[in-house]
Amino acid sequence: MATYKGDGGLMKVGTTTVGEVLSWSVDQQSDVIEDTAMGATAKTFVAGLTSWTGTCEAILSDSDTGQLLLDNGSTQTALDFFFDSTTSAYKGNAIVTGISSSASIGDMIKVSLSFQGTGAITTDPWS
Repeated sequence: MATYKGDGGLMKVGTTTVGEVLSWSVDQQSDVIEDTAMGATAKTFVAGLTSWTGTCEAILSDSDTGQLLLDNGSTQTALDFFFDSTTSAYKGNAIVTGISSSASIGDMIKVSLSFQGTGAITTDPWS
């Protein structure tokens, strides 16, 4: 199995690379449904629906095409998170649920974006 360094990752909106990315994260969740029957001595569960969320932090660039495509409350947007310049890690559609910016002396202005996935996420390397 290959290993990857964090500084090689990138993120795309559709086919457009988001510039100045510092970090991204993808979190996958699965609901569980209890299916314990009467008389059982231990609870049992089955897998339910899955969902995912994500975040991205970047240096703010009002001229970066990729950043400009990420509007708060946007309709479904195709996102692709990469381990390196060629290895897609996660791919799915999402809605931008939050954008926050921060500025401090001696640092670049940063923007943090949060996403709510809609539908399945694919290309999970652990499948």
